[in-house]
Amino acid sequence: VLSGGEPLLRPDIFELARHGTGLGLKMAMAPNGPLVTDETCVKLKESGIRIVSLSLDGPTAEVHDDFRRQPGAFAGTLKAAEAFKRHNIEFIINSSFTKRNQAHITAVYRLAKSIGAKAWYLFMVVPTGRGHDLLKELISKEDYEGILEWHARMEREENEGTDHPIIAS
Repeated sequence: VLSGGEPLLRPDIFELARHGTGLGLKMAMAPNGPLVTDETCVKLKESGIRIVSLSLDGPTAEVHDDFRRQPGAFAGTLKAAEAFKRHNIEFIINSSFTKRNQAHITAVYRLAKSIGAKAWYLFMVVPTGRGHDLLKELISKEDYEGILEWHARMEREENEGTDHPIIAS
């Protein structure tokens, strides 16, 4: 997986992808979204990138941009998803959660599904390095267990029945 930061900032990123493809590796990329264009999509396909991932941490610009601390990040993610769909490039959505956005887990899942993501992956933040400041934002053990139970049920039932995570408070 070619990731970053923002892998599309590397002028040689597609050369690296072609090299990996030539070695028989299954190449993937995790761009941030805003730099994805139709031209980028053509280069992704030509270089052998098989799937891309986008981060989506909130169902609205207000929530996602606050979580990412980057105004415009939400719009960039949605714009990239549309470009990937136009060019028949499969993409997955990765979502990270803390207390700040945990109430939006179900809505993020629904949005990921509605924009055409092949899969949705749920991550809990593990603060290391600069993320150490997030310790106070970690989801409680009880909430974490409830979210995992909801996610397992959702996967088993394929959205039949309830689709709200159990949130202990």
